[in-house]
Amino acid sequence: MILEEEIAKLRTSSWEIDCPKMVLRKNDSTVEDIYQGAGYIKYTTEGELLFKLYTDRRIDPKQYLSVMEGRNAGKLIPITEHYTLTATDTTNRTWKADYILPDHIGGQNQEGHIVHGKLPYELISESKLPYTLASSDLSMMVFENIKLPYNTGTETKTYVDEELWEGRATQNITKITSRKCDFTFYNKNNSLTISVSAKCAKIPKSLDKRVIETTQFILGRSIEWVLMQKQEGDVESIIIKPVSQKKITRFPFPPLNMFTVHSQEFVWKLFDKYLSYIYDYEKFDRWHPMSMYVYRVNEANLTSIETRSLAVPIAVEGILNSEFSELASPSDKFLTELKKAREIVSNSELPKDLHQRIIGSINSMKRSSATDKLRSLVKDEIIKKEESEAWKKLRNYTAHANQPIYPDLQELVKLCDIVTLLFYKLIFYTIGFEGKYTDYGTYGWPTKDFHTKQGN
Repeated sequence: MILEEEIAKLRTSSWEIDCPKMVLRKNDSTVEDIYQGAGYIKYTTEGELLFKLYTDRRIDPKQYLSVMEGRNAGKLIPITEHYTLTATDTTNRTWKADYILPDHIGGQNQEGHIVHGKLPYELISESKLPYTLASSDLSMMVFENIKLPYNTGTETKTYVDEELWEGRATQNITKITSRKCDFTFYNKNNSLTISVSAKCAKIPKSLDKRVIETTQFILGRSIEWVLMQKQEGDVESIIIKPVSQKKITRFPFPPLNMFTVHSQEFVWKLFDKYLSYIYDYEKFDRWHPMSMYVYRVNEANLTSIETRSLAVPIAVEGILNSEFSELASPSDKFLTELKKAREIVSNSELPKDLHQRIIGSINSMKRSSATDKLRSLVKDEIIKKEESEAWKKLRNYTAHANQPIYPDLQELVKLCDIVTLLFYKLIFYTIGFEGKYTDYGTYGWPTKDFHTKQGN
């Protein structure tokens, strides 16, 4: 595994490894475009992974420039134009990175011609273990001081001349079980480590994504891991990812203020419910659709009020379409009447282009609208009428150019807060959560209880 001193250097953006052997190979089987030599890889203060390779291969700068000039602006660069880097460091670890477009090929110093650039995605090192594990372990490190309702802690002791001088206890650990996995959240040195022990030989392919998605949901803000370590079967993996260093400058809107009295158990209940709901999403290489809406709301809530007012009502509509697709569906009788209406229009003497427009409008009636779904949820007492009305008002303000200008600032903030609450209630109902939540629809943001069909 990666050494503690290396983790400390990653945390301070001073990690660098010397690589006596590096190979940069173009992903085009029709040509042999390879650069080899010694070099290094480093992690920068901007959260970037950079590499530099000194190669003995003679490079014609004009040839490289002609390739760069041949790329069309606005057009995706094909995979055959990318390079793959493999490198062996001084401790004999092998590293690999894909999808590389070198920033520079050419130039020369006393060590040879230079190739350098960024590693845009993950830098991976895998090695064989001398034994096979019955279970598998995964840990992800987020280099931020993430505050969570920790339920246990660590103790630091200071000794002077072998005598105890000071002892200090810190609440910085939480241990829970969800989806037959044991989770540990550990805050140390202003970094959050999320460790997962799975009671199976191989880690589920999407486990890291689902855990990050769920943690972002309960935090009400986005997070990204920089370092991941895995042990499964007889393979040990180290993965380092470039992460932009962005600071949170605004107050996030978590579904539950986790530091109020009696809220701790419900934070982790919410974690378990959300993870259980998205865990088996079949597209393991992608986020769950609901998590994408959560991400957009989280990002919008940390920016301007204008961005919030546009993103939050659209996310509500997205949740209604993805998770409530069958709600308020038209009856068979209504669908039969729509069919008759289409036949009447088709058999009429109206111009054909008008036929198409009218039939298109009729066909849109086969699907229930977001308003229909919200009306049904109000009737079932899952949400309140004023929440549905706030969504409609905010949606109209932001999505239709013919609407009047925004209301005054206080009203706009109030609408955004109410629709944020509506967004969370839809998720609570979807994942089957009942318990404490923060009521953003009421001034003071009190903590309330969410229960289905009890006038939430």
